[in-house]
Amino acid sequence: MSTVVFVGTLAGLLLSLGWLLGGLDGLAGGAVLSILLLGSGRAYGQQALLKLTHARPLQDPRVERMLVKIAYEAKILVPRLYLAPMAIQNAFSTGSSEGNAGIIVSEGLLALPDDELAAVLAHEVAHIKHGDMAVYTLAAFLMAPLSRAAAWGHLQLNEDRRRNFLGILVMAPAAAVASFFVRMATEREREYRADWTGALLLRKPEAMASAVRMLTASARQRPVRGVPSTSHLWFVNPFPTSWLHSLFTAHPEAERRIERLEVLAPLG
Repeated sequence: MSTVVFVGTLAGLLLSLGWLLGGLDGLAGGAVLSILLLGSGRAYGQQALLKLTHARPLQDPRVERMLVKIAYEAKILVPRLYLAPMAIQNAFSTGSSEGNAGIIVSEGLLALPDDELAAVLAHEVAHIKHGDMAVYTLAAFLMAPLSRAAAWGHLQLNEDRRRNFLGILVMAPAAAVASFFVRMATEREREYRADWTGALLLRKPEAMASAVRMLTASARQRPVRGVPSTSHLWFVNPFPTSWLHSLFTAHPEAERRIERLEVLAPLG
């Protein structure tokens, strides 16, 4: 449902702006722009995210065996594996459909014990099974320019008080629009559902809860700098706990995720 709302609202906004600015000609221009943006997001969103994270294809027998088994249990095609050269422990899924879906894992994630690593993979497989990664990828791709502008404006506020007005002028509208659309595209229930689905695929809810604890601790110890509009993609939010990044945070609190997983413990 959020996918339809996201696409419909974005297209509606562009059509409305076109009508206000140029009447029927502007409306036609808004329609063309909507098609171009949504089409480019679907076609190039995954490649843009791979480039952003400097990810490359991963060949690791241990991880591949885990992923094949989990994908079989989920009854989906086996996603492609990519490795991002990052010391943090994190991962996300991307792609426009099950057929071209991929899972990006950080280099640091490979140090996890088998159960926790499998849990992270199962969570991302669940996102692919439910189709979450398509709208997540689209939102991250389309909102990246605005979130970068917001981050630049935030930097001006921090570096030079004389630039406060310019920073606010750029940051406020950019952050408001980008965070609005990212939050529209994402729902906290999607994260809970991916946790539950992944835990049931593995039949190890305690492993999923342990993975949430480990990756949350890693993110808090080693927050990374990045594009705020991509925070919703990751297993846990990897960015600093600044107010700007909090605008884009779609993840439930780690404690709430763990509490919900503990309900499944008797099924493990």
